[in-house]
Amino acid sequence: MSPHNQTIKTPLDCDDGAIGDLAGVNNKGWVTGFTNLAGDQNHHAFLWVKGVKMDLGTLGGPNSAGSLGTCSRIRIYSALT
Repeated sequence: MSPHNQTIKTPLDCDDGAIGDLAGVNNKGWVTGFTNLAGDQNHHAFLWVKGVKMDLGTLGGPNSAGSLGTCSRIRIYSALT
């Protein structure tokens, strides 16, 4: 079987919140999206690279989400209210 046809499932930690959402995966295996924080009142964008998940915080508001754009650039969206 070609390595490109293999699937590896890895659970992503949700930071003690109930939900999270995957927004994108690039050809380097980077994963981005959001996870709820403890208490499920707010959510933050994350970037997951080589088994390490990084909270990307917000741009000043209480919530954010992330996505992968062209050329593997990370986009962070943040609500100001």
